[in-house]
Amino acid sequence: MHELLDELFGPAPSGLGGDNACSCSGSTSERFVTERVKLNEDDFFEVEVPILRCDECGFEFRDHRAEALRHAAACRHEGLLAPNEVKAIREWLGMTRKVFGEAFGIPPASMERWENGKLMQNRSMDTLLRSLQIPGVAAALDRRQVEDFAAKGNVIYVNFGALSLRPVSEQEDALRRSRTFNLQAIG
Repeated sequence: MHELLDELFGPAPSGLGGDNACSCSGSTSERFVTERVKLNEDDFFEVEVPILRCDECGFEFRDHRAEALRHAAACRHEGLLAPNEVKAIREWLGMTRKVFGEAFGIPPASMERWENGKLMQNRSMDTLLRSLQIPGVAAALDRRQVEDFAAKGNVIYVNFGALSLRPVSEQEDALRRSRTFNLQAIG
């Protein structure tokens, strides 16, 4: 659990300030508890979350990290990608939310909500996101490239500089396609 916290937020905060401070300005210590989260009448899951305790007055509270852990656990429980995984896919593709939206038809506001744990994507969107991790699928589904392809016949325009930074499997896919299509360098 500590690894997920570190991945989502970096090392635990220490000292005073922000979400880690009690109103009496005492320093805080942290411990973890298991919470049972109810999704509906018959469905629940458990998640380990941090509780902060003021060393001065004894007040205990949860900070924003607890909510993020609950959300990530709910995603896992439902079989969906967690917010950090959604963001990692977009970043792996080297796209901003706006470009991602243009390429795959997902509004940037939806991506922002999924990446920041404000909402969970539905199963069909989760399937699309997962498929984009498969080499070559993102390029095949990219609406911008499909429109360019339709406008230019059987010529595929390739940014070879960017291709050299992609995984070997994608480079091999480009070579395979070059035998069928007329590849032209751009950029």
